[in-house]
Amino acid sequence: MSLEEAIAAREGRVAKLRDLFSETLKGEITFEVGCGKGHYLSSYAAAHPGEVCVGADIISERVRDARRRASNKGASNAYFFKAEAGEFLDALPKEVLLKKIFIFFPDPWPKKKHRKR
Repeated sequence: MSLEEAIAAREGRVAKLRDLFSETLKGEITFEVGCGKGHYLSSYAAAHPGEVCVGADIISERVRDARRRASNKGASNAYFFKAEAGEFLDALPKEVLLKKIFIFFPDPWPKKKHRKR
């Protein structure tokens, strides 16, 4: 893939996110970068129903698990998106305010099996 193709692909992903955000995100949000399977944010959203809670992760399966977990907890104020953090932030509407940001242990972090690389 050439640089131009990579830039165009990124712009396409950001545009798709912008479309999704225009339907769901307004005002102030609580954002978790690298939300994984949504353990923390689902519980947080259930405990804080007045906040709009948004999580982003780069792995589709994790995002599906996070959505399921939020649904099981009755956290209808929790939204999860498959997105790289930079693309997510570029796609946010200007009027959306990040009131709280959680960054715990987003992947990748060094693991023993990575030493050989």
